[in-house]
Amino acid sequence: VTAEVSNMFTFHRLPSLPRAEQAALLASLVPTAPPAVLTFLSEAAEALETLRNQGPAAGAPLVLSLRQQLRLARRGAAFPNDTLPSLHRTLLASFLPTAVRVQLEEVLQGCAKRAGLVTKGDEEGAGAYTINIADGRVEIGGG
Repeated sequence: VTAEVSNMFTFHRLPSLPRAEQAALLASLVPTAPPAVLTFLSEAAEALETLRNQGPAAGAPLVLSLRQQLRLARRGAAFPNDTLPSLHRTLLASFLPTAVRVQLEEVLQGCAKRAGLVTKGDEEGAGAYTINIADGRVEIGGG
């Protein structure tokens, strides 16, 4: 970008909203979102800011903007059990280095539990399926 062209793109830095105002804004713009989803998104955004400045995740692009939170809240209103996987897709977690991804998973699982969000291992009947192979047939069913 040359000096001539750069003048066409003006940028304005705005201070970020306090967490309480972000939570109130999310709740007012997405009133159908479950409270657990809104709490999780607020806690996750705060945890990501902390995580970004420490340990193996230092310098990793772990940011959850208000726009992303709004999109995730709308998705969470429609599919409450898909909030954590949606956040992983938003953060492109599968492309992060392994150490950062493991640390991110631990932090997000903690946020989900504190918010009362159902996680993969908490779902009723998780791991209660059996697989029987007999006489050339495969039977898959609950405990």
